[in-house]
Amino acid sequence: MKTKIEIFGIKNQNLVKELKQFLQTLLKDKSPKKLSVIFVNSDYIQKLNRKYLGRNRITDVLAFPFDDEFLGEVYVCRQRAKKQAKEYGLTEKEEIFRLVKHGLMHLLGRHH
Repeated sequence: MKTKIEIFGIKNQNLVKELKQFLQTLLKDKSPKKLSVIFVNSDYIQKLNRKYLGRNRITDVLAFPFDDEFLGEVYVCRQRAKKQAKEYGLTEKEEIFRLVKHGLMHLLGRHH
């Protein structure tokens, strides 16, 4: 059974489709029922970071796990993705995929 993946905050439907396919591939051996990916601005991710992690700064990605049915939510900061893409010599799309995968790995229990 495929995971239901919801993506919010992106208007480009081709990118949404590619992200969903990418995530389905990463989750092929897992069995969560649902996953949400939410793209937000710098102010919003800073508020989340401060409220839930006690860090009053902008970050690139945050992941909040839930349970076996609903794997969780991955929040990606579009402004940070764009800035980091330039710093790392990547396209913005490549950096978005990297950040989404990073958040997903946290939800799956892999931490650094």
